[in-house]
Amino acid sequence: MSETVRVLLVDPDVLVRHSVAEYLRGCGYSVAEGANLEEARKLVSGGLAVDILFSRGQLGFELSQWAREAHPEIEVVLCGSVATVAAKASALCEEGPEDEPPFDHQFLLAQIKRLMARRSAGG
Repeated sequence: MSETVRVLLVDPDVLVRHSVAEYLRGCGYSVAEGANLEEARKLVSGGLAVDILFSRGQLGFELSQWAREAHPEIEVVLCGSVATVAAKASALCEEGPEDEPPFDHQFLLAQIKRLMARRSAGG
């Protein structure tokens, strides 16, 4: 990857957020993390450069609306249902780490590459 893609990952569940952030960092992305809409706003208004905003559930929809209105240059990736991801995160707490993380990381990686290719093509 010639230019590092900057991802803002926003999720209130620290286990989910950490798992996905570590995966993306391992793929070569620069990842900033926030727990909610207010933290995301503070990071971006504080000068954090963001290419991709990643979130899920109702929070994801709120972030998407905010980003599209205030920062249309930021691509948005929404993923997963709240109930399914919450159940997986809960299982991680009770049973320890699983082989499979709570998100389909390959899907996320493909989405980010698709969005950045579209941006590079000017469309």
